[in-house]
Amino acid sequence: MRWVLLLLLLAGCRWPAPTWDVAADADVARGAYLGEHVALCTTCHSPRDWRYYGGPLDPERRGAGGDEYATMFVLPPEVSMKGTNITPYALADWSDGELARAIHGGRNADGEALFLGMPYNVFRAMSQSDLEAVIAWLRTLPTVENDVPPHDWVWPFLASVVDSFPSPAVAPKRHPEPGTVANGRYIATLSSCSWCHSPIDGLGWPLPGKQWSGGQCFDVKQPGAGRVCSPNITPHETGIGTWTREAFVARFRGMTPDNVRKQQVAPGGFNSPMAWSAYAGLSEQDLSDLYDYLMTLPPKKSVVARWTPAAE
Repeated sequence: MRWVLLLLLLAGCRWPAPTWDVAADADVARGAYLGEHVALCTTCHSPRDWRYYGGPLDPERRGAGGDEYATMFVLPPEVSMKGTNITPYALADWSDGELARAIHGGRNADGEALFLGMPYNVFRAMSQSDLEAVIAWLRTLPTVENDVPPHDWVWPFLASVVDSFPSPAVAPKRHPEPGTVANGRYIATLSSCSWCHSPIDGLGWPLPGKQWSGGQCFDVKQPGAGRVCSPNITPHETGIGTWTREAFVARFRGMTPDNVRKQQVAPGGFNSPMAWSAYAGLSEQDLSDLYDYLMTLPPKKSVVARWTPAAE
């Protein structure tokens, strides 16, 4: 019903790609940090190795696209939905303005709507300096030749939905200062923590009043692994209310790519779609700020059954 209301009640509007160039001194290192460890551009747009916990990406094919994501969204079972190539092989002809429009507004270079699985609704909170940094970093990715078929079946529907969104508001010029709760909120927003850690209705919308309380479930990519559901991350005792800041930071920082590749997940064993090996690269300061922000959320009692093994 909500999709119907969007289609019928909201006027459509397409906004053109801005005509500007990223500054020559854009902070590529900051862009790499955001793209690799916060917004997870390379995680979603790379093949992942589901033999290991959290599916670390294939380092030789960073940004090449091709991994299947249909099961992570409310889509018909016969639909194939794959991450696209974001290396210069696919984006060389895109202007900086077109990349900015894609990240903030959900349109490709031709003005067509991007699949709603890309969280451009939250990327609109990305500051101008960070947006430029990410675009500058994308230009530096090693070129990987890989053609990913377009998802033509969704365009008529998506165009109507995305046309209904207002043009992106002017983003802040700079990201919040590290060491603040505002910075923790910023990291949580760009990482889409709420989307993965909120139960959703049949159309993929977070259930009102239950955000952050866990319970969204995903089919794990490894054959026979079953379904895993996200945990409660509110400061309730059924969530992370008993966690210390030190334990929270250590949980992330210990899941480096080298560590997760030391032990394979047994066939049919527990795995998770959460990109632990990417989040392990978050700085201790950002993780500490993220913890402080999560502790400001309303505590919500929610006991989640984390894993349902596949039926034999």
